[in-house]
Amino acid sequence: MKSASLLTDNAMKRLFAITLSLVALFATFSCQKENNTNSNNEDLSTIAGTRWSYTKIDTLNAPDGSAEAQLIDKMTFNFTSESKGTYSMDFELLVEGETDYADVESYPMDYTYNTQNRQGNIIVKDEGGNSLYNFTFQITTPSTMDVRIGGSNPMEFTRQ
Repeated sequence: MKSASLLTDNAMKRLFAITLSLVALFATFSCQKENNTNSNNEDLSTIAGTRWSYTKIDTLNAPDGSAEAQLIDKMTFNFTSESKGTYSMDFELLVEGETDYADVESYPMDYTYNTQNRQGNIIVKDEGGNSLYNFTFQITTPSTMDVRIGGSNPMEFTRQ
């Protein structure tokens, strides 16, 4: 009888080890799936309700070298619904650290967005409904979007 009890103990140990292995394997795959969902596979089936910004700072020098200026250019896309939003541009010119000129402009925009390839088009309009700017964009990660106007180099917008 003693040998039957050992066999049962060994079988129980083996069953327990297999169960622990399966639990560990399941936990590993569950964590990997959750991590992937939260990184590059985040649901971007809509961009309505998101806001994206881009800031560029250029340093300018007077021809005679007497003054240095900085031009701060900030652009923002605010996707307010499934096809509409606002586009704003903020310009600030700093001369030797002091604001010399500042301007803020905001315009309505229409956009299309393809959820399969995360690409779209934006048409910025003036108050009369005439087209001012046409942009193409592609969301490259859940927090970055490459935007082009015409054939320009991409500007990297970040999600706010």
